[in-house]
Amino acid sequence: VGVVLLMCFGNLRGIKEAGKAFAVPTYLFAGSVILMIVVGLIRELIGNLHATDPAALHGTYEIHSNSSGLLTGAMIFVLLKAFANGGASLTGIEAVSDAVGAFKPPEGRNARKVLLTEGAILGILIAGISWLAHSTKATPYKAGYPTVLAQEAQAVFGSSFIGHALFYLLQAATMLILYTGGNTSFNGFPFLTSYV
Repeated sequence: VGVVLLMCFGNLRGIKEAGKAFAVPTYLFAGSVILMIVVGLIRELIGNLHATDPAALHGTYEIHSNSSGLLTGAMIFVLLKAFANGGASLTGIEAVSDAVGAFKPPEGRNARKVLLTEGAILGILIAGISWLAHSTKATPYKAGYPTVLAQEAQAVFGSSFIGHALFYLLQAATMLILYTGGNTSFNGFPFLTSYV
């Protein structure tokens, strides 16, 4: 409720001011994830990135090799769920297409640039996170925590003081980006209703 009230207060100041306020978590998240990807790739290239053994972890999803039909069904379900969750990360795209009229002239060209930039950043983030999940053998837990992103950050940043600080920075940025994701519909709804 507090976050919704904060979004409401931020949006009452106007679109331009709200955009500036909600841009900080976006830049913080993208920057911290890109830093994690770069550090992870460097550590992998020098052979210093260690993978966990999924069989030694407790509380993760178990896969039995003797149930191929069930395994196939589970893989299809996981693939569809991953697609649905990934689709949720595309919420900014329809917000840009709804708000083309709010861009500076030439509106269409500027909106196209934003969409291309957004798509490139999103592609880099998804590809990098997926590669690190493969490299570190990050495994989903039944309880939902630690998340795959948290497992990757722990493996990449390590257990030093700076590593812990970067881990918590990434966790805070993830929390903030999820909160500000609600702002997309808050801003996009008036444009969408005016078109309808």
